[in-house]
Amino acid sequence: MVLSRYGILGALKRKGPRLSGRSPFREEQKASFFVDTEKGIWNDFGGRPEIDGREVPGNVIGLVQALEVCSFREALLTINRDFIESQSQQDSKSTGDQEKPSDPQPMDESPKNSDAEKTLPTTNAPFGKELGGLRFDVPYLLNKGITEETAKAFGVGYCSRGLMKSRVVFPVRNRNGAIMAYAGRSLKEGADDKYRFPAGFNKSLELFNIDRIANDAEAKKATRDFGIILVEGFTDAMKLSQEGFPNVVALMGTDFHEAQKNLLLDPDINPTRRLTLFLDDNEAGHRGKRKIAQQCIHDAFIRYVDYTRAGDAAKTEPEHFIKDEFTAILGFHLSH
Repeated sequence: MVLSRYGILGALKRKGPRLSGRSPFREEQKASFFVDTEKGIWNDFGGRPEIDGREVPGNVIGLVQALEVCSFREALLTINRDFIESQSQQDSKSTGDQEKPSDPQPMDESPKNSDAEKTLPTTNAPFGKELGGLRFDVPYLLNKGITEETAKAFGVGYCSRGLMKSRVVFPVRNRNGAIMAYAGRSLKEGADDKYRFPAGFNKSLELFNIDRIANDAEAKKATRDFGIILVEGFTDAMKLSQEGFPNVVALMGTDFHEAQKNLLLDPDINPTRRLTLFLDDNEAGHRGKRKIAQQCIHDAFIRYVDYTRAGDAAKTEPEHFIKDEFTAILGFHLSH
């Protein structure tokens, strides 16, 4: 259950009760991570991670410690909350469903979601802590024109331990500023899991940088004056904010869902109900733009970004531009 919860199980090979595969704690070519499900033990022959100078134990508590980068006590609380209590609630619900038939559901004429989407939660629980020990002078960010100062302001940096080891992590906060998850971006070219999110996190319920729009004075004023700029990616939002356009949020992809629409058009967050769609200038971005427009056209004032106004056909993503180009392409200017 723990292996599945943290997205590790699918990468392991099974031989009876024994599982083996590459370590979830480092980049490597050969398998060094082994689990015996019958005995409830595990080992990483590349070295088990250390917490507070001590190697974590090779049991389920130690595994949660290593994955969460937390103390022994915190791991116990996590196991109790996420596995024991959660399973008890599921068992109770299952028993209740058997005793009393559920109400009939209305017909749904919309396209059906995949099985994976059906299992996503309808609310996200707070992540509960802030990752420490991050490096902010990350070449991946610097090469995109994002300064170390901006990375620090967003809490975005290189993680050297735990489940997000060897990844650039982006904290996803809710409107109140609570961290709901960390998204870990692999720096390895061609990685199967380019982005890693905590198991059970539903990104369709959140918008990256919505906390600044809701609480930061400068971002709130910009939103009151010009509405919200909507982009696809983390670094797109960071680059715009850095260049003086703090009224920006990111979808974390091109999918768009009702919960995100509700955040964008919440009168307390966006009283003007203006949306500027600044998705990537490619087919996926165009599809996403059309979908958002169809869902919001009757509730919002929508405008599209015209990439040609910047005069450079090679620039197809918001992160490619600098301040003067943003002013030209967006049609308005904000002081930083």
